[in-house]
Amino acid sequence: MQHKPRPRPDAGCPLAARELETVKWLSLGKTAEEAATIMGISIHTVNRNIINAMSKAGASKATGLVGLALRSGWIE
Repeated sequence: MQHKPRPRPDAGCPLAARELETVKWLSLGKTAEEAATIMGISIHTVNRNIINAMSKAGASKATGLVGLALRSGWIE
């Protein structure tokens, strides 16, 4: 499986690159476990990325975070 390039946060995006990459995989329907495997990191790190991203974006749920990231153009 060929991996897509990591998204890069723009000036208006409050998320770190790895947080944004995690959100991108979630937006593609991957579970946290699948994202961890794809990214080569632990499930704990993926969950921490999600929690940190939710906090930075002001989202209360991961689905809201994905929606916000899509609407804001942080991910496609």
